[in-house]
Amino acid sequence: MANAKAAIQQGYGRSDRARFTIPSGSTGANVFRVDLGRPYAFHVIRIEDCTGFQAGTTISAKVANDDTPAQLMCTLCEANEPNITWSKAVPTTGAIQFILTHAFGARYISFLLNQNSDGIVNIDVYGYDPTFINQSGGV
Repeated sequence: MANAKAAIQQGYGRSDRARFTIPSGSTGANVFRVDLGRPYAFHVIRIEDCTGFQAGTTISAKVANDDTPAQLMCTLCEANEPNITWSKAVPTTGAIQFILTHAFGARYISFLLNQNSDGIVNIDVYGYDPTFINQSGGV
């Protein structure tokens, strides 16, 4: 029964959707970061229309924790590989969804393309965190 009770108390805290919009003909370098309201460890990224990407486009991300000035956004790197920037190829049709993780939580996120977009690209970001709901009054 202890495992069942723990399963009931386990949930997920989710942010509201934040939208990062890359204008047509842009890499996203001049688009201001999105603010999730507080740091989250997991970030679900959804792009519902990939037609704005040129063939051969890759996407990378910059992140920051709570109260970090916009000019100090950090390039997101591969886990345990501080010299390798996280970047992924994106399709030119359809929709994609993926997850980014940040061990200490990231509140701010921005995205950068390796080349100009062919059209408007809307990137929806949701922050998720495992949360513990204390229903018993104890630990």
